[in-house]
Amino acid sequence: MKKILLILLSFSFIYASSDYLDIINENMANRIIRYSKNIDKALCLRSIREEFSEIFNDDYYYKNNKSYLKLILGFQKQEHTKINVIEKIRVRLDLPLLKHSFKLFIDSDYLDNKLDAEYEQDTSLGIESSFSKYLDSKLRLGLRGIDNIYLGYRIGMTYEHDSFVIEPYQYIRYSIEDKLEESTNLNIDMFLQDDDILRLYMRRYSDDDSSHDSYGTSLTYFKHLDNKKIITTSISANISSDENKNYIISSQYQQNIFKKYMFLRVVPYMIWEEINDYKHDLGITVLFEWRFRK
Repeated sequence: MKKILLILLSFSFIYASSDYLDIINENMANRIIRYSKNIDKALCLRSIREEFSEIFNDDYYYKNNKSYLKLILGFQKQEHTKINVIEKIRVRLDLPLLKHSFKLFIDSDYLDNKLDAEYEQDTSLGIESSFSKYLDSKLRLGLRGIDNIYLGYRIGMTYEHDSFVIEPYQYIRYSIEDKLEESTNLNIDMFLQDDDILRLYMRRYSDDDSSHDSYGTSLTYFKHLDNKKIITTSISANISSDENKNYIISSQYQQNIFKKYMFLRVVPYMIWEEINDYKHDLGITVLFEWRFRK
């Protein structure tokens, strides 16, 4: 009899509290929908960025753990300079079975100025390790040139909010030849309609020689044309402590030209430099890339 009374009382309480239960149920359902939408949107943003990365092979901004080898051949020509022949090899070998996921690399470095129009990136050879699953944390031991050994540490994070992705990162490098160098970088991506991206990039660099300190910023619009074809339009400015300033307007067209591993990149640009009394100088860079990767 007592059990029956308890059951009846329980049902009476539930019936009397049905309005409150409805509120709890609706709130929980709304939360689940909101969380699922946020997760779906975040995955969609990452998918768009990975698609840009697949064409540009941009390992600075995108998390790429795949092993690859790239052969880069091409030339660069400015209006008042000779043709500069470009021959580059880029290698990254992922070693997942080792502790901390080591990678062997032959690549440019995080401190290389990506705002310069000239395709002058030093090549580093070394080993890289990631120490955190939650932060973009990388330690590099490498060699630049013949005998310039360096140790570098990069730490950053990614924050996603609505249609924005914000990525700040700091890089510090100490080498035998250049001593202490460091740079603070910030990427802000805004996702537009038709899966296009507007990217604001800001950079501050300093080293032991104060005359090399520099500041720079660029605004780049990434536009999808169709499958495996992307064009960008960019404006950028560089200011250094030696009072040399330059301003650049450029466009970059990149296309997958054969199978999934051969790409063509064409970059026309116009540059105004303080040392040339801001007289405009036209230039073009043409690169062919053959990528060996899965």
